[in-house]
Amino acid sequence: MVVIEDIITDEVLESAYAWLCKRRQGYPCDADVWSFRRNWGQEKARLKADLLEGSYKVSLLSRVMLKNQEDIDLFSARDALVLKALSLVLGPRLSISKCTHVKGHGGGKGAVRQVLRHLPHHRFVLRTDVQSYYASIDHELLLDHLSVAIKDTSVLNLIGQYLKRCAERDGLYWEYSKGIALGSPLSPIIGAFFLKVLDERMERLGLYVKRWLRWVNAGIREDGMVLVLRDTGVLPVFPAPPKEAQSRQTRAE
Repeated sequence: MVVIEDIITDEVLESAYAWLCKRRQGYPCDADVWSFRRNWGQEKARLKADLLEGSYKVSLLSRVMLKNQEDIDLFSARDALVLKALSLVLGPRLSISKCTHVKGHGGGKGAVRQVLRHLPHHRFVLRTDVQSYYASIDHELLLDHLSVAIKDTSVLNLIGQYLKRCAERDGLYWEYSKGIALGSPLSPIIGAFFLKVLDERMERLGLYVKRWLRWVNAGIREDGMVLVLRDTGVLPVFPAPPKEAQSRQTRAE
């Protein structure tokens, strides 16, 4: 069971801090990460207090344009560290073994090896993907699923704030009522967990499922799935996603 006390340990926070320092080492001199690093001792104590009290609030994201003309939504340094801490705790405790993109689950090569082991006993292989998967995730349905695995309301509140984020640039605001943030360290774990129901349904049909997600160019994700099956007659039929769910999403980190 995941509780907020697991996230505020020195080990988890220091690991998340080391990740943040490496991730944002090339940021401009006026970026908030530098003041956050200078005052890390006080920031860590304040983080622990806010998280333990349940008063932590995710800040407004800043939408900026990179040199390649790509828009990106930036979490504050403080929020990015908290999301990384969440990912460090949730990753090993949520049942996401079918997704090889999550650290420690084998990667793309591991997916290939596992599929090859099942080929001698199956006649067919189907490779497919989930269109606009990250951008189309329903927040309320996701939180319902998470509430079964996570009982601590403080942890669920943090995840809810991460989901219902809002970005700003020059007085314009972008609110997200669905989808999860591309580029956030928490998103691969949340994305993998949300497909757990699909995995279980496939397994009841006697199918072997292996999934992966990886970055391709310009911030677009490729969401891949391989089904290995003995008979094509057992394939389930899923409805096509609504057109509004197929839009491209701005990356966040």
